[in-house]
Amino acid sequence: MLNGQKAKIHHIGTIQLTPSLTLCNAFHVPDFHYNLLSASKLAKQLTAHVIFTLAACYIQDLSMRQPLEIGRETDGLYFVD
Repeated sequence: MLNGQKAKIHHIGTIQLTPSLTLCNAFHVPDFHYNLLSASKLAKQLTAHVIFTLAACYIQDLSMRQPLEIGRETDGLYFVD
């Protein structure tokens, strides 16, 4: 982690965020107090754009006409719904 501490990964699996959005190779780290999402890994896995605005975070791939909102900004962090 950024602070130099280590946390153990207990499982690696798949998470269904929305009916059309599946994350592969997600780490289960019980010591974390929040679920973290790597925007770069998500973009690479889905071959998509991850867009951050002042209020929300969106994802859009070539098949989508409109970006899909995946999270809202609160106190400087983007929380995935």
